[in-house]
Amino acid sequence: MSNDPLKALFEADATRRPAVPAHDPVFQMRVLEAVSRKHYRQQQVRLALSCGLFTLILGLLAPYLAEGFAHIAPQQGLMVTAILITLPSFILLFRKGLKL
Repeated sequence: MSNDPLKALFEADATRRPAVPAHDPVFQMRVLEAVSRKHYRQQQVRLALSCGLFTLILGLLAPYLAEGFAHIAPQQGLMVTAILITLPSFILLFRKGLKL
């Protein structure tokens, strides 16, 4: 048995196929939306964890740092402490373009 008819059938089918594969714009939008939502949720989780960790560290260190900075600015000891602790984190966030 010869495979010539089958080979001819496949060749004829190959010539009828479009050069560009078909795509579904609705499917593409749904996939992009799902990917975007996933990245957004990941960023929100990272931001929440970062804020929680920062709050914990600030809560633990604030009493000690307030005493230390009280000599520099007696009336604004805790405010100076908070500014000096948060300033580097804001610089890092804005330097990266708020990509967490």
